[in-house]
Amino acid sequence: MRRGVAAWLRARLRWKLLLARWVVGTLAVAATVALVPGLTIDGDSWLWTLILGAVFALLSAVVKPALQVLTIRYLFLSWGVVLPAVDVATLALLEALVSPLDVANALSLLLGGLLLTVLVPLLEALVGVSRPVVERATPSVHTGVP
Repeated sequence: MRRGVAAWLRARLRWKLLLARWVVGTLAVAATVALVPGLTIDGDSWLWTLILGAVFALLSAVVKPALQVLTIRYLFLSWGVVLPAVDVATLALLEALVSPLDVANALSLLLGGLLLTVLVPLLEALVGVSRPVVERATPSVHTGVP
């Protein structure tokens, strides 16, 4: 019976996907803090970067889709300009939840959200969290006519 529970947990948790999302979140937060002036991490930065990555991955998995559903009308009306606003809101929520992350001003928050909008999908594609959208090439038919 114990084996059945372990197999069920493994199938449900998908630990590799969780680990990949944590790595993506950690790398995205670390790069954002390093590149955007006004974003700082107080204290032991490596430990807090790992914690920030875990919280960011959780927010990206739960809160971000909920915000996207709530703003879906504006998503279509604005041709996707709402997506960076969702990332800015996610970064603001991350700053509110994890105290060592300090945002100096609104411009730093906006630049950080814009950078996350670019970094997260790029890192997810590189790590393999989401598959890139690629159309399959159809085989060309050679007719012999020049």
